[in-house]
Amino acid sequence: MIINNKKILVILGGGLLKNKNNKWQTDSFDGGGGDLYGITNSRWRVEAARLLFKDDNSQIIIASGGRGQFKNIPDAPTVSSVIKSELIEFGILPESIIEEDNSNNTLEQLNYLAKIINKNKPLKVTIISNEWALERIRIFIQTDKKLSKTFNRLNTLFVSAENVLISREPKKWKRLVETARKSDYIIDRIKLEKQGVKDIKNKVYGKKDLVNMDKNG
Repeated sequence: MIINNKKILVILGGGLLKNKNNKWQTDSFDGGGGDLYGITNSRWRVEAARLLFKDDNSQIIIASGGRGQFKNIPDAPTVSSVIKSELIEFGILPESIIEEDNSNNTLEQLNYLAKIINKNKPLKVTIISNEWALERIRIFIQTDKKLSKTFNRLNTLFVSAENVLISREPKKWKRLVETARKSDYIIDRIKLEKQGVKDIKNKVYGKKDLVNMDKNG
């Protein structure tokens, strides 16, 4: 994959749902859907990317995610294709979006992204996910020699979708984000994420089904 750009904006894929019109879309707190562990608010990642791209439309967006946990659903699309279609609906040109559709979980997303970085040598990489997922993403990188070597040699920013939305469009997002933060599903998700971080550090991540968060989230 050749990218003729020095600035990359990455959306790590999460959960999906099929809406009332029988169309696949990213999941959200106010719309349902999600992954094996509940709602991921991946729609918020797309919304945050919209705002960051508006600030600098010279960036290239990488929409990341294959079929992951949806691989056994016959009509399920790749997560990256859904993200791309939503970005296009926001008015972002298709040529500004690249799909990475081979990865099936967070760690694979980071590994495929590392390959893209090593091949294209960008100067800046911005990675968007939800606030509760960022620590696990950082620990994946810190504990993997190849990933840490790749990401530590360039300007990598880890961005919380929630913080972007609140700071840029507070009237639209502040109350919704604050409500989500207090919800049982986010509180439970944070607990699982913290356990996941411990398991990565202890090198047992993915070996216990109840704490394996790496299912696209």
